[in-house]
Amino acid sequence: MPSMTTIDTQPPYPLPHRLDVRNSAAVGKAISELIEGSPQSLILDARDLAYISSKGVHTLRRLRICLQAAGGALTVVGPRPFVREVLTYGGLGDILQPMEGERPTGR
Repeated sequence: MPSMTTIDTQPPYPLPHRLDVRNSAAVGKAISELIEGSPQSLILDARDLAYISSKGVHTLRRLRICLQAAGGALTVVGPRPFVREVLTYGGLGDILQPMEGERPTGR
């Protein structure tokens, strides 16, 4: 599992246990540095993410905008039900990989 301020360099990139005001800027910066200079599709592994605040949602929203502007895409895989619900209510349902048997949510 990554520390609160670093992201693994092999996809899918695991998110920390919490993504909130204490670490979202550092996690966002680490991801931004990872994708800097090469537009790509980025897959974030949220299996270990137990809590995400509005600041964490904002960080992921900013990353999605940057990637889309560069021709890439952001996908989050494996979120727990609470995290899935927060991301969906935060307008990020379209970046969630559908669970088996589930239809994509979209916006």
